Amino acid sequence: MFPRLTAPSGYVFTGWYYDGSIYEPGDVYQIDADLAVDVIIGQTDSGEDIISKTVYIYPIFTKIEDLPVEVTTITLDANGGTIASVAADVAGDFTGATVGGTSITIEDQDLNEDFVLPSLGFVERPGYVLKGWSLTSGENNSVNFALGVTVGADNREVTGNTLYAVWEQQRITINYEVVGPEGATVIVGSLSTYVESNILQATGTVTGSTASETDEAYTFVGWYSDEECTILLTTDAHYTPSKNADGIYEAATYYAKFEYSLTYMNVSKTGMQDNESAVFTVTRVSTGDSFDIVVNNGVTVTIYGVYVGEQYTVTEKTDWTWRYASEGTKTVTVEVNPDASKTINLAAFTNTLENTKWLADEDSVDNLFGAYTGGLSQ
Repeated sequence: MFPRLTAPSGYVFTGWYYDGSIYEPGDVYQIDADLAVDVIIGQTDSGEDIISKTVYIYPIFTKIEDLPVEVTTITLDANGGTIASVAADVAGDFTGATVGGTSITIEDQDLNEDFVLPSLGFVERPGYVLKGWSLTSGENNSVNFALGVTVGADNREVTGNTLYAVWEQQRITINYEVVGPEGATVIVGSLSTYVESNILQATGTVTGSTASETDEAYTFVGWYSDEECTILLTTDAHYTPSKNADGIYEAATYYAKFEYSLTYMNVSKTGMQDNESAVFTVTRVSTGDSFDIVVNNGVTVTIYGVYVGEQYTVTEKTDWTWRYASEGTKTVTVEVNPDASKTINLAAFTNTLENTKWLADEDSVDNLFGAYTGGLSQ
């Protein structure tokens, strides 16, 4: 049905009359073709009349003094939302205002008195924005009155003046990002989804993202809600955001953290006498960080916490090993493999004992003692 009309002075608009019934603006009704009136609106080139079917619908105006008192109440219904705290302050400007959880009623309004419909902040609903006010309730109601528009009590039917909030659901974007270890210059991981956009906050669907390593040198650690990766959400490879306490999805970015994969390597030493040891310097090539280890003859030392894919050099310190000749190089480079068996990530060293004496020949004297056959003196 047609919109409401502004009544002449002393009257109030109370509806539309058609076929014996009174209808409100926005009502749905069916036209009876038999009630249509033929109206000549022109002629064809051949002189025949052009007939238009015309339906007459009449506005109804009632004298103000004939109206019951209840027409002077105005009720604002949050229609799925709630009345905001500021609404009570606004309603306080009107005599007889009562505030409920989902509506506010302003009573004893003079007929034809101006009333400015509230704008943003009067009602609230998480995930939605207020678009206007409607004569009908429901999720898909239409805007009949814009925010802040001026209306009067004569703009409603005789039995009440309830306007319903019209909501538009907001849309958000959720991002997913990879965070690699400090110093990494390659792509350390991949995600099944990097962005989900245009998501309805309240009724939308979020699928989440799955993280996976692009290289065995890196290991997935977990999903975090901050870029610094201090707030852990889950260690599962797949993460799906949940709605918040208000029942809506929030625009956010989630971070999949990857670290270098850690394993172990081995250093062995043979060719020395039992209980003898050698000293080695182990250096991570990419950073230059180094440390020393001691390896006993015939023993394999395992070094834990080395990074997969990195190169480490193992160098034997030779200043004290003059009695031995090293077989092969005294520095071995190991490229760390994920399969950290003792035969793969191994730096093996073998020495041959050349000097059986602690001193060189020219400095060595064999002490010979003859046999003593005499007795002991007093």
